[in-house]
Amino acid sequence: MKKYSKEIIILLIQFICLYLLPFIAPFISKDAMVITIFLNMIITFVLSIIFGMNSKIKLKYLYPIIVSLLFIPTSYIYYDEVIWIYMIFHLIASFIGIGIGKLLRS
Repeated sequence: MKKYSKEIIILLIQFICLYLLPFIAPFISKDAMVITIFLNMIITFVLSIIFGMNSKIKLKYLYPIIVSLLFIPTSYIYYDEVIWIYMIFHLIASFIGIGIGKLLRS
C-alpha cells in the first residue's frame, strides 16, 4: 500500500477537484460552470503530468480511464447529460499528460 501512496494521493486530489469545483461554482456565478469544466481539464492535465513523472507502476495508463469514469457521475450530478462528451476530452488530456510526464522523467 505504501508503494502506491503517491498514486492514491493524486487520485484523491483528482476526485476532489472533479466533485468539489462544480459544487462551488453555482455560488460564484451562472457562467462559472463553463469555466469549471475547462479548469477541471487543466487540473486533469497537470495531475496527469505529475502522475506520469512520479509513477513507477506499470498500470499508470489506467489513470486516464479512471479519471474518465470519475467524470461520468459529475456530468449527471452537476451538468447536463450532454456534457458527458467531455469525458473523452479528459481521457485525451490524461493520456497526453502521462506521455509528457514520462518524457520529462526520462
